[in-house]
Amino acid sequence: MSPTQDALFAPSLRVEGSVFLGNYPYAEGVTTLTASGALFLSSARIDHDCFVTNTSVSLSSDEVSLGFFSATEEHGSNVALSLARAQVGGILYFQDNQIGSGGIVNLAGATVARLKDEPEAPGASYPTRLDGFRYGDFSRHT
Repeated sequence: MSPTQDALFAPSLRVEGSVFLGNYPYAEGVTTLTASGALFLSSARIDHDCFVTNTSVSLSSDEVSLGFFSATEEHGSNVALSLARAQVGGILYFQDNQIGSGGIVNLAGATVARLKDEPEAPGASYPTRLDGFRYGDFSRHT
């Protein structure tokens, strides 16, 4: 794969269950996802939960643009993870992720029932685009 390609390109993905990127809780031991290139799930419809845990995304430094808003709503050279306009019927959960330098998480226009993230965790200093992002509640389970 070219370093400028998406590692996962699944626009309008339809999942009637949950999505696990990174750690899969039913595996023996801790699992991780390491991606060279963006994880593109714009306009996905996930009926239950979306877990993004123990995930590392690196982008080609030649392709990362300098501006936070240089990406289009759903895609661009600095987007590491895009859930733009996605619908998540349950919890959107971020934990223990590493986004490479200059990469952003794009949640523009997404709708989730609940949100659980870790804004103070190591490696969680990546910018997140929230234009039009809607959530019903913060998750209370830990």
